[in-house]
Parts: sequence; C-alpha cells; structure tokens
Amino acid sequence: MKKNKTKFKGEVMKKILSLMLMVKVSCFMGTDGAWASEVNVQSQLQILRSNLENSRANLQQYRANMEASSANAVEATQAVRQLREQRDQLNENSQNIEKNKALIDQVRSQVQAYESKEKALLTQEEKQIAELRAVLEALEKNQAQRIKNLEIYQAQLDQLNQEKLAWDSQRTALAELHREIDRKEQQAMEERQKWLDRRQAYRDEAVKWHRQSQIAEQSYTRVKSLAD
Repeated sequence: MKKNKTKFKGEVMKKILSLMLMVKVSCFMGTDGAWASEVNVQSQLQILRSNLENSRANLQQYRANMEASSANAVEATQAVRQLREQRDQLNENSQNIEKNKALIDQVRSQVQAYESKEKALLTQEEKQIAELRAVLEALEKNQAQRIKNLEIYQAQLDQLNQEKLAWDSQRTALAELHREIDRKEQQAMEERQKWLDRRQAYRDEAVKWHRQSQIAEQSYTRVKSLAD
C-alpha cells in the first residue's frame, strides 16, 4: 500500500512538471501551436482535478478511521479499569476468608479443649464407678450426658471441618476468578494497545494525505490560473 501511494505521488509530480513544461513551451509557439497547447492544458487540468478529489477523499477516510480508533481505545481503557476493580474486590474477599478460617480454628481449639476435658472426666468417673458402687447410678447418668456432649462436640467439629473445607473451596474458586480477571485484563490491554497503534497509523496517514491534498490543490490552482 505504501509503495502504491509513493508511486501515485511520483506520477502526480511528473504530470505537474510535464504540464508546466508544456505551458512554458506554448509561450514560445506561434498561432499554429496555440490550439494544441490549450487542449493539453485542459487534459492535464482534468487529471490534477481528479488527483485533488482523490486526495480529499483519502483524507476524510483516514480522519474517520482515526476517530474510530480513539473511541475503541477509550472503551478498552474502561474495560481495564473495571477488571482491576473486580480484582481488588476479590483480594478483599480473600482476606475475609483467612479471617474466618482463623476464627474457625480458634473455635475448634476451644471445642477440642472441651473434648479433652470431657474425656479426662470420663476416665476419672470410670475409676470412681469401680471404687464407689454407691454412686454408680448418678455417675452413669453423668456418663450418658457426657457421652452426648462428646457426640455434640464431635458433630460440631465435623461441621467446623466441613465449613473450613468449604472456605478452602471458595478460596480456590476465588483464585480461579483472579486468574481469569488477570487474563481478561491482559487481553483488554492488548486490545487497547492495538487500537492506539491503529489510531497513530491513521493519524500519520491523515497528516500525509492532508499535505498531499494541499500540494494537489496548490498545483490545481496554479495550473488552472495559467490555463485561464
């Protein structure tokens, strides 16, 4: 594409020089060559007018492309900002998970302490049963209650373990979401850079065609004034 544009520009300059040469030669010709020179000037003038229109059309197209690229770059920047906000929220949730896990560990330690205490009492009371048959009935009732307590505590421990596993699963899911957001952020940044690069390319083309349009317009005006 760049090669074709350079070739087009060279052909335009050649035609302009050729036209100017023809105009200068016509000044030294007699009346026999005046009509032929005028025909050549009109032909070259038509070519320059076509070149001018093409240059203006290219300028408008590249300006439109530059504006579209700018809009896309803005949208990509907004997407990056939203993904970063989501990642910050995930980090905050991860910190809450660690706090909840620490609280569960604290409660579990208390329950384990209660469990150890109940086991020690159970052993002690078993010895008392052998030594004190008189209080067997009361102690057996105590044993039954303490066994129930152990079942309750064990059930609580099982539930706490399940809750901790659930938090671990949620942390894994949050880590996966974190990686997904990182991936999307990378894609959004690459998309933004692509549109920024395109905008710069379109801006460069627009500047180039603006200069080309000015050159073509000046050439057209100069030759037209000579023709008139």
